[in-house]
Amino acid sequence: MELIDLLTKAVGIASNRLRIEPPKVIIGDYEEEYVFISDSYEIRLSNSFVSNNDELTVVGMAFHELRHAYQYIQIRFREELKRNRIPVESDETIALWTHEFEIHDRTDDDWSLDIEVDAFAFMTYFMHRVFNVEADFDEEKMQLMKKKLQLFNVIYN
Repeated sequence: MELIDLLTKAVGIASNRLRIEPPKVIIGDYEEEYVFISDSYEIRLSNSFVSNNDELTVVGMAFHELRHAYQYIQIRFREELKRNRIPVESDETIALWTHEFEIHDRTDDDWSLDIEVDAFAFMTYFMHRVFNVEADFDEEKMQLMKKKLQLFNVIYN
């Protein structure tokens, strides 16, 4: 499976019944090193982040931010997804993600938030799957991601 097909399936944004375009990825002079902006539906990577990191780190953070786009789509287009029989996250997950999107400081990778654990687990899973790269997180963070990683393994295999 080609990378774009894998990611399209992974993010869950394409279907024969409903087409939601992926977010734009923009590299520019931004204060935040990397961020998903729901209002403009774009992933922003700063020039300094891109130039000061290796390609795998940049791709990994793009995966991370792409997962935030998925979370936003699950919240924003929930009813359309249901009507078109596209899988949706549980009501509890959506309530949690909605709350966390409202309170999350975009400049903070807060591991107490499910949206961040979910996005880091997504990044970890796909960096291993696509590039055979192992995560470089401490044991505590790996434990936080454990259930999500197991779920992704079931969903995407």
